[in-house]
Amino acid sequence: MNRPIRQQDAMTIRYLVKFELAALFLSLLILSTFLQFKLPFVSFVPPQLTNTDLFIEWSWLYAGTYSGNLQLPMVFLMLAVLEGLLTSVVLGVYLLLGLSFLPIFFYGGGWAYLQQPTFGYLLILLPAAWLWMYTLKRHPRRYIPISRYVWTSMMALGLIHLFGGLYAALYYKLIPFEFLMTFVLPRLTWEAPSIIFIVLLVVQIKALMLQPARRHAA
Repeated sequence: MNRPIRQQDAMTIRYLVKFELAALFLSLLILSTFLQFKLPFVSFVPPQLTNTDLFIEWSWLYAGTYSGNLQLPMVFLMLAVLEGLLTSVVLGVYLLLGLSFLPIFFYGGGWAYLQQPTFGYLLILLPAAWLWMYTLKRHPRRYIPISRYVWTSMMALGLIHLFGGLYAALYYKLIPFEFLMTFVLPRLTWEAPSIIFIVLLVVQIKALMLQPARRHAA
């Protein structure tokens, strides 16, 4: 009689933990949208970034800082921690809340946000997350090499910036290549290594946590 009850309690605890993690990452995703930091950049053309402070200004090299947020690294942290369906649920709820009535996007919210230049970045989040998850889909006993996490994360990041950059370029009536060179590429100097570091750190922590369970099972 006691065994089914314990199994039911364990299942209930797992669902509660998943719900709490989803709520936590939804809150962090919203918070990361509005927290502004001075972030580094390197560019070979004059950058078109917000509040730039140039440390190097040569004819072929520009380096300094700009004001930006940590939303994309937060998305990849969520992907690495939650994986699977739960990530899709969090991103879906985030988009639905922002498009319905809550001003949780950078420029506000509601259906009018479809006319904002950054909406392309929001629109591509779910497809990029699905691409990341599908590429890394595996059997529980199958090992995924570190290199696969790296190029999958870079592929998803590239998809986000390509679609989001093209959307913004069309909004501003700019040449897409010029916009990507002046706005997207300078940001990648810190986004790419930080996202790789976050994903690999979570993967290594998960692997260390699973080692005792595997030894016990063996």
